[in-house]
Amino acid sequence: MKALVLSMLLLSALPNSAAAKDNKQAEVLEVYSLTQMASQQRKMPDTPETSVTTCTGISGIYSREYGSTCTTTKTPAAAGSVVSMPTAINVYFGVKLIMSDGSHLLLMCEVRDKGCEPLIDKKKDPVSESCKDMSQGTEYTLNDFCTYKAEGTTSLGMFRAEKTGSKVTIWGQHGKRVYEVGGTF
Repeated sequence: MKALVLSMLLLSALPNSAAAKDNKQAEVLEVYSLTQMASQQRKMPDTPETSVTTCTGISGIYSREYGSTCTTTKTPAAAGSVVSMPTAINVYFGVKLIMSDGSHLLLMCEVRDKGCEPLIDKKKDPVSESCKDMSQGTEYTLNDFCTYKAEGTTSLGMFRAEKTGSKVTIWGQHGKRVYEVGGTF
């Protein structure tokens, strides 16, 4: 058993070995997220004045034996207001990586897609965040594009990745993620 483990370690250390080729690694340079929200201004209708009368007593109606106490509460009319209502919300996650075959890919997925989640946890992983509002000139009232990079290095590390057609599956420290190839860089 020790000899088998030792030979596997030696094979994996050789860059041109069959073991190195089977170990489909990809270098993740950065990850990103895009959050978009479209909204419209809507006028809420005016509300009319209301009057509610409540009575206490056995039946709520005056009687000689029990009496009753009635109170009328009036709510004044209110003018309608203008509110912003969301009409569309889109959330995308992406990865910029170099595959083991040397291809430079830009990957993305929409949060509605099965297996689409961020590759990193921005609260737990040591990354720097850079966000910018890209809503100018678009239909979106919120259009935030955020990039996450490793602190003090040029990549987030090596991850197991497999490309099947236009999909790339990456196994990271937070589980398996599936992305679509969106382009190259």
